[in-house]
Amino acid sequence: MLTAKSAALVAACTSALALAGCSGSSAVGPSFPAGSGSSSSSTGPISIGWQTAGTTVFYTVSSDAGTISTSGTAAISSLNAGNSGTVAITTDSSGNLSKLTFAVPTGSSNFTGSFTGSALTQAPTISLSTLSAMLTAVGASSGSSGVVVSGGGLSYGIYGMWAINDTGTSGRAGTFGVGSLTPSGSVPTTGTGVYTGSTLGYGVSSGVGYAIAGSMQVTANFATSIIATTTTISTLQNLSTQAVSTSGFTFSGSARIFGNVYSGSLTSPYNGVIVGAFNGPTAQETTGVWTASLSGANYVGSFGAKR
Repeated sequence: MLTAKSAALVAACTSALALAGCSGSSAVGPSFPAGSGSSSSSTGPISIGWQTAGTTVFYTVSSDAGTISTSGTAAISSLNAGNSGTVAITTDSSGNLSKLTFAVPTGSSNFTGSFTGSALTQAPTISLSTLSAMLTAVGASSGSSGVVVSGGGLSYGIYGMWAINDTGTSGRAGTFGVGSLTPSGSVPTTGTGVYTGSTLGYGVSSGVGYAIAGSMQVTANFATSIIATTTTISTLQNLSTQAVSTSGFTFSGSARIFGNVYSGSLTSPYNGVIVGAFNGPTAQETTGVWTASLSGANYVGSFGAKR
């Protein structure tokens, strides 16, 4: 169960992923693609308006992190779910995001990597091709790493996905969402809040890895402390062929609010979890993560939404 934190909290899910698929292999775990990807979105700095310019602030992480394999059949496994680990956000003199530093459990070892410069891809909205390009580039080179960060039109949070190719045959990856946590006493206790936004992430179906993107709706009944979520994956990009499909899918979930955070599960027939936090002085926004599986297909993502 998630517990309220007195400091700003990240609702994050860093999940073990396979990043591409290769036929004829029995390897268990995710697989980075070799090859290349392209980005058609406009990237640029994200203003971290809730944090003082020129500072580094550590945020508590609710994480689900793991290791990946960079060869073999694509797959997803999830490890170390919990409320441990941190991420540090560093802003430049203009108040823009300049570095992210993660310290999260990933199975047998902790991931303590930092992303800055060309390894830190950020934009008000991250396109599917940008996410695919990052995953492709990381998978192609041992020792490489990358992160995509979306502002999602938010004023109090960011979300995204990171990956690192540790040895050329194994690595780590995950999704995350972080924001300025709403004080528990400022979360509404009456009425309903409908939050709409976007989601991005990674999935595996029939041994093939995909970059995925879509929309997110979080409906919070503050009087009953119950949340209903609807996640729609509208586009998927094959990480082996770069082909894009619009044959998406939708799944729902239910969660319970605990102060300024929430956690719950998906509605049948999907299996999975939903974890998030309220951001802003009066819970104007929410960021979080989810995992979903059905009939051998597995997906993981992060999201940001506002009301």
